[in-house]
Amino acid sequence: MEPTRRIPLPNPRALKPRRKRPLPWALIRFVVSILIIVLVGWLSLQLGLVEKHLPGLHDAWSVLINDKHDAHESHTTYTCPMHPEILQDKPGECPICGMDLVPVKQEAVATDSTYTCPMHPEILRDKPGECPICGMDLVPVKNEAKAEGSTYTCPMHPEILRDKPGECPICGMDLVKVEEDGKTHAHSDAKPNEVTIDPTMLNNLGVRTEVAQVRALAKEIPLTGEVAVDDSQTQVLQSWVGGRIERVMVDAVGDTIQKGDPVVQIYSPQLLATSEELVSALVYLEDLKNRDALPQSILDAEAMVEATEKRLRLWGLREEQIEEIRKSRKAHTDITVYSTASGTVNKKMIYEGQYVKEGSPLYELIDFGALWVYLNVFENDLGYVRQGAYVALKSPAYPDETFSGRVVEIEPELDKKSRTAKVRVAVDNYGGRLIPGMYVTSELTVAVSASLPTVSDLAVIRTGKRDLVIVARGEGRFYPQEVELGPLTEGYYPVKSGLKAGQKVVSQASFLIDSESQLKAALQQMKSGNQGGHNH
Repeated sequence: MEPTRRIPLPNPRALKPRRKRPLPWALIRFVVSILIIVLVGWLSLQLGLVEKHLPGLHDAWSVLINDKHDAHESHTTYTCPMHPEILQDKPGECPICGMDLVPVKQEAVATDSTYTCPMHPEILRDKPGECPICGMDLVPVKNEAKAEGSTYTCPMHPEILRDKPGECPICGMDLVKVEEDGKTHAHSDAKPNEVTIDPTMLNNLGVRTEVAQVRALAKEIPLTGEVAVDDSQTQVLQSWVGGRIERVMVDAVGDTIQKGDPVVQIYSPQLLATSEELVSALVYLEDLKNRDALPQSILDAEAMVEATEKRLRLWGLREEQIEEIRKSRKAHTDITVYSTASGTVNKKMIYEGQYVKEGSPLYELIDFGALWVYLNVFENDLGYVRQGAYVALKSPAYPDETFSGRVVEIEPELDKKSRTAKVRVAVDNYGGRLIPGMYVTSELTVAVSASLPTVSDLAVIRTGKRDLVIVARGEGRFYPQEVELGPLTEGYYPVKSGLKAGQKVVSQASFLIDSESQLKAALQQMKSGNQGGHNH
C-alpha cells in the first residue's frame, strides 16, 4: 500500500493580484506649483514687471539679494530716474516728465564710509553694493553734506552738494558756491526763485526771448445796427385856430417842405369874428381922428386895434395878412397855415373838410440830413465804447461808401436775451442816401494802449490767480515776475505794472523754466522748513 502524498494547496492571498502603489500626485502638484511660481517671479524680475507694478516687493527682493537692508529705515522712498530730485513716499508719476517713479533707499546724511551711485548721487549706502535704480556698483564718497569749508551745488539740482568745484553729475552744469544757509554766491543780486541754465541746455530746450516794447495797440470791435430817425430833428406842424380844413396844399408823405411854405387853409369862425373886430376898431379910430376927439379917446382906440392885431398874430396870421385887412377893411374868413420848419413829410394827419381844434397836429416833418444809428454792442465790449468816439459805418446799399458818425449816447439798459446794449450814433446824411430802417455795419476802433510796454501772448503764463512772465537777466539767469496785464490786443498784452520797456522775457519754453523755478523754491522750503514761496 503506497503512502498517501499530500499536495500543498496554494495560498489564497497569493492567488489575489497585487495592487500597484499609487503615485504621490499631491507632492508632484506642489513641486510643480513651486517651480512655476519661481519661474514666473524670475521672469517678472527680468522684465521689470515687479519693479513697475509691485515696487515694494522689488525693493524687498533687492534688499534680500544685496544684503543692504537698513535697520533704521522706516519707509520706502520713490524717485524719477530722469529727475532724481523728485522724491515721494509712494508710487506715482514724475510731475516733470511723467515717467513712473522707482523705489530708492534714501539716507538722510552721508558718513565717512558712505557709498553712492555715480549716475544717481541721491542713493547713499553704508556699505558697498549695487544701485537699486541702474544696477551700477556703488563707489565711496566723502561726507559732503556736512563738509567743512566751502560747499558747491548745482543751480538746477540743489540736492547735489560737493566740497570742491566741478560739474553736476546729472545735467553737467558747473557747480556754484553756496553759503551755509544754502544761498548761492554766483550772483549777489539774484532774484527770488531765480534759476541759472547752461547755454547748451537753453538751446536744447528751444528757449527764445523777446524785448518788452512800447506799442500803440488799438482794438477793432465789429458792430451791427440800424438807421433810425433823429428825434431831435423831428417837427410837428399844428393848427393855430380851430375850424374846418378848406384846402390841403401838401397831401403826400415824402414831400419836402421848406420853412415858410403854405401847407393848409382853414375856415375859422373865431378868425372871422376877430377880423371883424379889427375892422371895427380901425373904423372907430379913424372916426375919432377925423372929429378931433380927445387924445385919451384916441389912445384907447389905438390900444384896442393893437390888442386885436395881437390876437390875430397868435392865431398864425402874418404881418402882410394883417396889413391886407387894414387896407381893404374886410374881415378874413380863412387862414393859411405856413410851415415853421423844413423837412420831409413823414406823417400826414389831415384831409379836406376835416374839423380841427386849436393845437391839432397837421404834419410830422423829418430832417433826413441828420439821422441816428443804433449799434448793438455786446456786454464784454461795452467797456471800450466812449461817448464822443468816431465811428465808420457801411451800408450794403452803398458798399463803396463810408458814412461817419459820433457816439452821442450809450443807453443804460441791456437786452437780457441778446446781452447787448444800444449805442446811439449821430450821422450826417448828406444827399439823403441813408433811410430809416437800413441795416449798417461798423468797426469801432478803440485805442487800448499807447505808452505801456507790451509782450506777446506766448510770453505770458496765466495761472488763473495771477499772471507771470519769465524775465531773462542774461548769462542764463531767469526769474518769474508777476505782472498786471491789460486786454489782449493784436496778439500782445499791455503790461500795466511789473515790467519795464526794454526788459527781456522768455517767449518760448517759459513753462519749463517756471517749473524749474517752482521746483527750486519747493526744495529750498523743504530744507528751511518755510511753508511760503512760489505758489501758483
